[in-house]
Amino acid sequence: MKVVLKNITKRYDDKLVLNNISYVFDHGVYGLLGANGAGKSTLLNTICGSILPNSGEVLFDNLSTKSSPSECYKFRISTSKF
Repeated sequence: MKVVLKNITKRYDDKLVLNNISYVFDHGVYGLLGANGAGKSTLLNTICGSILPNSGEVLFDNLSTKSSPSECYKFRISTSKF
């Protein structure tokens, strides 16, 4: 499964937390390192759909969380392999 982040931006009031983040996660194990308040939890919550970005989108195997969120998350959960 491929997870694609396209131009993710998230603001909390006047604080810019994620600024135009784009990345492609292919198969593998990834880690996020950063100082407190760097946006690690915000990024993960955005990928999981717990919070919505102010702009940009998350795609799971080319399914957009914007256009079909329930289908996207059903697909993601049903195809997860551990």
